[in-house]
Amino acid sequence: MSLPIENNISFVVYNLETLEKIVSLKLPKVAKVHIKLETGLNRQGVKDTELTKILKFIDKNRKYIDVEGVYTHYANIEDTIDPSFAKKQLSEFNRLLKIVFDMGFNPPLIHTAASAGALLYPETHFSMVRIGFGLYGWWMSIETRVSLMAQNKDLILKPVLTWKSIVAQVKYINPGESVGYGQTWFAGRKTKLAIVPVGYSDGYDRKLSNIGRVIINGKYAEVVGRVAMNMIAIDVTDIKNVKLEDRVCLLGNMDGLKISADEIAKKIGTINYEVVSRINPLLPRIIVP
Repeated sequence: MSLPIENNISFVVYNLETLEKIVSLKLPKVAKVHIKLETGLNRQGVKDTELTKILKFIDKNRKYIDVEGVYTHYANIEDTIDPSFAKKQLSEFNRLLKIVFDMGFNPPLIHTAASAGALLYPETHFSMVRIGFGLYGWWMSIETRVSLMAQNKDLILKPVLTWKSIVAQVKYINPGESVGYGQTWFAGRKTKLAIVPVGYSDGYDRKLSNIGRVIINGKYAEVVGRVAMNMIAIDVTDIKNVKLEDRVCLLGNMDGLKISADEIAKKIGTINYEVVSRINPLLPRIIVP
């Protein structure tokens, strides 16, 4: 708890126990906190029945606690074209915010909007917006894009991420031979395989077994067999000149072709957020100007 305070890092509070811990440290530096208000997501957050008690505690301990911000988070502002629940949450936030003001607090940072709110609803902006997924060029949802178009707004998002690997081995197998664990794929012809050192431990989902695709040498190549912990096999029979250490694009753009996070998400039954956030943080990131 002392680490963020001593390093001037703002952090979230939503219960009395955290505030009591801050005060008990009796540090010479004031803790900068953002109070998370519960408005309907029912995750982290201070409910209206607890807010006054928490504000009174902070008021008595302003020597140790500075309310730098107040905020909330929407439950479905990005995945529906019906904004009624988001507007209900906004109304509740304004009601609770008035309590904060009435208790003598005037936080400089008031924020509710993530990427979808920032794009669609100016009334959610307050003094700060929290641009997240959109900053990296990904659409929050199809509904967000449809809603933006309905407002006669045009926006082009360009994903900043391309995930690549290389060919580690090239081999041929005969008709009837299988590939990978469990023998889930059999060659119907003499098949040229490229082995790529990436797998589910890296964040390349196992559910892409036999349905995923990659880009290599300007062509799409299908994933064949099960995705292993650190290996996949791709069918490059019809792709010319595949050799060791050729680049393989798993996600993103290469050679005029594209594999989107949305495409992968649809295949494995999840959302694009999960696809990109599960890429192993140990994999090297290279910033390209």
